[in-house]
Amino acid sequence: MLKTIFSRIVIVGLVGGLMMSATLVFAQPARPRRVVWEASVLPCTPAVCGGFSQNVATLTVDHGKVTVFDDGKVWVELENVRVLASGALAANKTLEALFGSFTTLVTEHTLLGTITTTAGGDYAGPIEVNGSPFVFAPGSMAAGNFVFNESQVRSEFTTGFVIANSSPNPTRTPPPYPYPTPTPPPYPYP
Repeated sequence: MLKTIFSRIVIVGLVGGLMMSATLVFAQPARPRRVVWEASVLPCTPAVCGGFSQNVATLTVDHGKVTVFDDGKVWVELENVRVLASGALAANKTLEALFGSFTTLVTEHTLLGTITTTAGGDYAGPIEVNGSPFVFAPGSMAAGNFVFNESQVRSEFTTGFVIANSSPNPTRTPPPYPYPTPTPPPYPYP
């Protein structure tokens, strides 16, 4: 990926008042974006989404994730969103996108914007705020989860993870607590 810098030089000729211009283009490598946070999208249940009885998903998704990059941009991916009761595609479905936290019967989320699925029930893009993508401000520090709501009705999806009932490697024991700090890759990052 290249970041391009344009410099315009205007030369005025003395003969006949002729004006000439040239555009010089310099290319320099852009700093690659890095993922600073990424999580799977899960269906809401009261146990996961604050203990609220109405937070029972009426939609399902085959695969979903939310990614936040080091420049503050947020990317949402939802594949094959369907209505649970009928199995029909949730085509052109608009959901509110929020960020914050749930504790038992308390929600502390901020509305960031919306997302709208395609006619095929998918979404891949930013959270929209009045036609522009939502971006966390430079220097932001955040802890919480993303929640996708049926407007003012219920929380459909949240970010998190699932631990399977059966471990693929049942003999492996976790490392002792406190966990060792991973060594970051050398700078500049690949």
